[in-house]
Amino acid sequence: MTPRLPAQVVMMALASAATAQDGGDAPVPLPSDEILHPLWERQGVSLTARQEFDRTLLRPGLAWQDSLGGIDLELLDTASIVANSSPRRLDADFGTHLALTRAMGGGSGTFSWQQTGQMEGQGAQDASTGGHRTRGKSLIGWSTPWNGWRWGGWGGLLWERIDPAWGTLGLSPGESARPMSLATAIGALEAGYHGEGILEKDASVQIQRDLGDRELREESGNLRVDLRLADPISSSLSGAIDAIRRRSEVLGTDRDIVHRSLASSWGFPSLNDQSLRLEIGWADTLALDYTGRVPGDDAAGVGGQLTLDGVLPAGFFHMHGLSMGAGRHDVLDLEGVQGALERNQSSRASLLRLADSLGWEGTELGGIQVKAGGYRSLATLRHPANPTPASSDRPDQDFSETGLGILVRDSLLGREQRPLFAWSWFRRDEVYLRSVHSAETRRREGHRISGDIGLLPAERILLEAGTSAREQRSTWRFDTTRNEGLMEWQWDAALQEGPRLRPNFRLWIEQRLSWNGGLVGEDFAVERRTVVWKPGARLWWWWKPGIGLSPWVERWWENRVVWDGSQLASEPRVSEWRVALDGQIEGEHGQAQVSVVRVASDPGSDDWRITAEGRWSW
Repeated sequence: MTPRLPAQVVMMALASAATAQDGGDAPVPLPSDEILHPLWERQGVSLTARQEFDRTLLRPGLAWQDSLGGIDLELLDTASIVANSSPRRLDADFGTHLALTRAMGGGSGTFSWQQTGQMEGQGAQDASTGGHRTRGKSLIGWSTPWNGWRWGGWGGLLWERIDPAWGTLGLSPGESARPMSLATAIGALEAGYHGEGILEKDASVQIQRDLGDRELREESGNLRVDLRLADPISSSLSGAIDAIRRRSEVLGTDRDIVHRSLASSWGFPSLNDQSLRLEIGWADTLALDYTGRVPGDDAAGVGGQLTLDGVLPAGFFHMHGLSMGAGRHDVLDLEGVQGALERNQSSRASLLRLADSLGWEGTELGGIQVKAGGYRSLATLRHPANPTPASSDRPDQDFSETGLGILVRDSLLGREQRPLFAWSWFRRDEVYLRSVHSAETRRREGHRISGDIGLLPAERILLEAGTSAREQRSTWRFDTTRNEGLMEWQWDAALQEGPRLRPNFRLWIEQRLSWNGGLVGEDFAVERRTVVWKPGARLWWWWKPGIGLSPWVERWWENRVVWDGSQLASEPRVSEWRVALDGQIEGEHGQAQVSVVRVASDPGSDDWRITAEGRWSW
């Protein structure tokens, strides 16, 4: 069990502080940029269809952007439909976001329509399992720039409609959900500022309110400030306050959340190709849940990280890091206060971590890189208000972990992105301090070694081979009968003919062996041995660039031997055949792929698996 460290939230704040240095010339974004406008990667239409085991999945999508008579149109429409024939049932999720934007007096005005919904159990034999819910927003917003500032706001209507399936829990403790329609007016004002110069400044503020209806709530407020200085020391300072009050039957939530964070970083000038960076941060979160299903949280943490890295003579490079964190996690009841039970569950935690690495890069064998490193971490978890815990209470723990590793990469002999050689070792000690939990004190230790190589003996021939082995042992300090271990060994090889991007033929084989069992002293007592084979072959036929067919076949079988109390006994073999035909069409604006697979399982039932995907962009 890994300790829950509120300081991990602080590390996220440190990451945001580092990211904030990518300033750019664009004005500070406002929350309405994401609230009023849909987001997607590329506009176009897409469809995914899949059929397997009497189950059909459809995922259509549309992303469209255009300009009509001076009005910018943005539309994002997605859906996910799952139909089961046995038993008969239809479930679906959908979402639509339409935005119409028009330039107005140096600024812009936007109308936004958003709706999401869910259907479940439609067409089922038992009508009580069917239900549906929908949530939508109809908003009108505006924004305008002025002397480095951006001002804006929006307002409109938020509504929900729910007709739940029988047995669905409601938001009020102890109550079942019931059919209802809810609506409330919502609105927000926001502003942002972007200033450039020696000190680059970004700031934004947003306040959102509703009518205060007890059944449907959607209020929030946030304030963000980012300061960045490039010279003489690259530094940044960022702070944020986010608060939200949300109650939604459709989303199944009734929570208050307040999050605050403050982070700063300093990057000191490089000296002899050596750089030093310091990051520190603080964050706290208060979360109250009024459904009675999740306890409230009051967590805070502080953390810091110091990093020294750089280039050394003769192609060497290095990195050294020191990280520290400390935090608290207080559990709250439904009313936001601490009773005796909540105090017993509240915790304090700390973390210290050291990491070092040394590497070398050379031009041999087309470019080789060797890297070795290690880390050491110490962590504690305490429950100071619970000096005499019961066996069901959360334990006090000390954690200690050490790891070492070596990595070798080579551009000439490497196999895709895999390293040419890799070795790693770790040891983790978990100490349970209280006597009621002390029997869980244990050590986990393991190592892994792997090697992968890819060779081009001829212009159109590719040979690939790889192997890996892993061993892991878990030993309990006070109960050696629970000691257990795992050993694995795997190897694979492949032969491919043709260009790498458009091959003609590929043949492969893979074997994986694993041993599980207990430990008797240092010896391994095998309780389960598994051997898996997976050979296969694939052909490609290219009619023209981007258009081709690819039949393939793969065989998989597994042999297992299990200790039955007196001897190792073989279990029936499990096997599967897969015979398939894939086709693809790729063009400048779109692509389509189809796969038809026949699966024959022993034991088990045979099945057809059909998958089709298509996308057209403009």
